[in-house]
Amino acid sequence: MQMTRTPSYIQIVGHIDQTTLNIQANDTGGEADPHGADHRGNPLGGVVYSSAFSKANTSGFVQVIEWNYFLGNGVFCFKACDPASPNAASLCEHVYDRIGCQYNMPADYKGINGVFQSCKGEDQLPVGVYEENGIRKVWKQPPESLGPITSVPYKPTIPLVSDCVTYTSSELFTETLPPAPTSVNPTAASVNKMSTPNTPSAQEAKNSGASLVPCLKRTIFFVLTMVTSYLVLAVGSAI
Repeated sequence: MQMTRTPSYIQIVGHIDQTTLNIQANDTGGEADPHGADHRGNPLGGVVYSSAFSKANTSGFVQVIEWNYFLGNGVFCFKACDPASPNAASLCEHVYDRIGCQYNMPADYKGINGVFQSCKGEDQLPVGVYEENGIRKVWKQPPESLGPITSVPYKPTIPLVSDCVTYTSSELFTETLPPAPTSVNPTAASVNKMSTPNTPSAQEAKNSGASLVPCLKRTIFFVLTMVTSYLVLAVGSAI
């Protein structure tokens, strides 16, 4: 799994054994987003809040207006765009629901298989936008009435990532979590319990303001919650 923070969004991508969620291995899945045909969510009720985009002097949660999530073909991807970004709508585009993670959220999916990684990154090009012979072009997804999509005229460009910190599964899944705080402000002792690996890059991340280990733990929990919610909403919509 790779979590990437860019100037305009946070992206989480990874591999998953979807058969453990009662999804067939060859199921290509689909997209969840806050829009849908009636603008009430796809499926209904999808709402995302995050503290990642709070203003400098606050730590509260704000609603993420533009986001999308895919699950299928053994991979998942989630992107939450900064509500303050002027590019939020184009970078969290929701109308390319038939071409999956590789186009909607380009990443080195083969390279991140089996690892837990946190990185900084550059913004991707909006989905469907590409360059050919120095000319910028836009590809539009055809309607389902025209049949399956057999080809796309471009390969997605994977944005550059940097300052990546890799963790082992034991660092994320075997650490004992501290007790719930009794006050809003955590104590120094409770923060120290959630220490990062003793490597230069991890130490720099810790000194920058927060440990990435609990952040990744919350991310994993969030992804599992999104997967479960997607299944519940999908089943509820079908009833």
